[in-house]
Amino acid sequence: MTTHPRPAYIEKRAKPLLEQWAGELRSDPDYIAIGLAMAVTEDAAKELKRRKLTKAWLARAMGVSQAHVSKVMNAPPNMTLTTIAKMAVALGYEPTVKLKGKRLAAPKNGHRPKASRKSRAATRRRGRRNGRA
Repeated sequence: MTTHPRPAYIEKRAKPLLEQWAGELRSDPDYIAIGLAMAVTEDAAKELKRRKLTKAWLARAMGVSQAHVSKVMNAPPNMTLTTIAKMAVALGYEPTVKLKGKRLAAPKNGHRPKASRKSRAATRRRGRRNGRA
């Protein structure tokens, strides 16, 4: 039995590009919103199936058209909190929203998002009125 000599150095490999993108997306609000909407849609679909109910029944219970329910169930990113609340109430649940789970990393630049042009201008106007330059 032969043993291979241990290399003098261990080559450090960069993460594959797909893993890098996945890591970046975990803190992207749009990506998170899509995941949350899909989770709500899947839960509603499972509940409808478990209770042997149809989308038509859900539409009547929500007070919306069947087309609207189909659209929401097939395109979850367009879901609003109001739609989620209506769906939960129609299925007999009290909806809750919690900020929990794995804590996301802080933004790379460490700064808050830049204020909009409109809000910066309003801040300057307030400063002028208060005798500041």
